[in-house]
Amino acid sequence: MSSMNDELPDVVLMKIFGYLPKFSFIQIALVSKRFRDAWIAMKIIHQSQSGNEDLIENQFKTNPLLIGNLFPKPWSFSPDENVGLHTSLLKFYVENGYGNMKKVLENAASRGDIEGIHFMVKNGFCALDDDNICTMAGAAGQLKLLRWLRGDIIVEQFKLLEYCPWDPTEVHREAAENSHDDVIEYVEKNSENHHIAYAYSVGLPW
Repeated sequence: MSSMNDELPDVVLMKIFGYLPKFSFIQIALVSKRFRDAWIAMKIIHQSQSGNEDLIENQFKTNPLLIGNLFPKPWSFSPDENVGLHTSLLKFYVENGYGNMKKVLENAASRGDIEGIHFMVKNGFCALDDDNICTMAGAAGQLKLLRWLRGDIIVEQFKLLEYCPWDPTEVHREAAENSHDDVIEYVEKNSENHHIAYAYSVGLPW
């Protein structure tokens, strides 16, 4: 079987792969590096022929990084109910060519998942260089995570070498819209010279 596959021209492999479901990448990548490269080349060709290149590019990079696979429960569940990142599955995806960590990182932040984010940073899957990570934490009321990202608390087994930037105004606004008073108080005490636009309009109009 392998000798026959080796004899198939790449262009034939790409045409065959074009008929397969879009979630087939992992199975194909496990066959051989050549199959993996042919799948990626096929996707690039399809992108160049489509008018929705940005959408296809995003789908290509994120599938099968489906949040339902990587997180056992919705972000709204308590952190004590095992809502954290499925790190071994994420590692498997990354080893098979997937590298768009933005949505994974945002979902980990909304769950207050310190362990999951530390795992991603430690393994080089992402960097804490986007202030939107802190905004997501604040919007979800994840004060402990926000403080950890900012370096205000140290979790012994999950130490960070660099801390995450933030936009205090955005964190404050999101926290106010979602009525997270503890996050609001934290931002107001730690915003330094940033101008905070207080959300007086939140709530009833009287």
